[in-house]
Amino acid sequence: MGQKETIWNKDFIIVFLVNIVAYMGFQMLNPNITKYASSLGIVSTLVGIIAAAYSFAALLSRPFSGMLTDKMSKKNILLFSLSGLALCFLGYMVTTNAYGLMVIRFVHGVFFGFNSTVTMTMASNALPLRKLSSGLGVFGLSSVGSMAIAPSIGIAIVDSLGYTALFLIGAVLTVLSGICALFVKKDVPNRSAREPLSLHDLVAVQTIPPALIGLMVSSTSGLVSSYLVLHGDARNIANVGIYFTVYAVTLLAVRPVIGKLADSVSPAFVIYPCCAATAATMLVLGFAHSTAAVIAAGILFGIGYGSIHPVIQTLCIKSVVPERRGVASSTFYMGLDVGNTLGPFVGGLLIPLVNYGGAFFFFVIPPVLGALIMVWIQISNHRKEKVKLEKGRETV
Repeated sequence: MGQKETIWNKDFIIVFLVNIVAYMGFQMLNPNITKYASSLGIVSTLVGIIAAAYSFAALLSRPFSGMLTDKMSKKNILLFSLSGLALCFLGYMVTTNAYGLMVIRFVHGVFFGFNSTVTMTMASNALPLRKLSSGLGVFGLSSVGSMAIAPSIGIAIVDSLGYTALFLIGAVLTVLSGICALFVKKDVPNRSAREPLSLHDLVAVQTIPPALIGLMVSSTSGLVSSYLVLHGDARNIANVGIYFTVYAVTLLAVRPVIGKLADSVSPAFVIYPCCAATAATMLVLGFAHSTAAVIAAGILFGIGYGSIHPVIQTLCIKSVVPERRGVASSTFYMGLDVGNTLGPFVGGLLIPLVNYGGAFFFFVIPPVLGALIMVWIQISNHRKEKVKLEKGRETV
């Protein structure tokens, strides 16, 4: 996919549609998986491991998904990943114990790792460089748009029809996404595919610092996705699922603005306020005993965690040459996966000790650490610029 002069070109639109349909199934399942595990009589510690298995598997698949995306046909990888995701939804229908659920969550995470890496790479290849932040921000809305309605729909499906219906609908939506993917233009694999595999192909070292910021803030998302419904049940908070809708609607409103802003100002100008809003979300949820508090948290999280993504993505993509955008995308997602793995896992350890509220209070710390990493990036960049200037003066 070559770059176009506008964000809304044919290739970008198709990948956008593929992503939004696939994410509908994912977002319907995500807030229900811990409740499903609990309904099977699985203890809270294992519930945390089951929730974390998905992101952990995606993390393990990232280096290989990035490498293969750079070296092979992106369309073929996209169709392969969507086929696997659909089969995983069907697998949930026949899984009735903790260990079986761990296995299917792990396999599901592997296919998700490939899918999200290849779609982000295809989207970035369809965008002009000068509109990368705003374009990736818009692309992110393909997942956010589904988040606006999918979690609440998923909860409603479980309440009225049960978990089997939820899994079946998720499979159907993923198949529909695969049909959309058939219309993606066939791409030519990178000629470097024949070169021997090296560590350079698996991880983009330049993208690690911004990916660490993603790690910190995504740990809060992992905690919220895994335990908010149970937190609401424990405190008798009515309609806790409205959080996901409010979060998504807020993000739909602010992300296009943030994306355009990020194309014209320093990344730090966006990242610091986003980290602060994310930390504030954890405080509000820790204190929450009402639907109003949950709504306020959704607004804060939409401004904070939701808006920081295109900025971090752009830092990662711009740090490499176009031929390595696959591995840059996978390195970015590795940070998110580690965070999404640590969130539910650490939460599962904390909750028996400090309850749900205490776990949310603890997760004020990661976004603060994310802001400190941005400080380090700025200092490091300043030193590099200073060295370049000094070398330039010596040359003169």
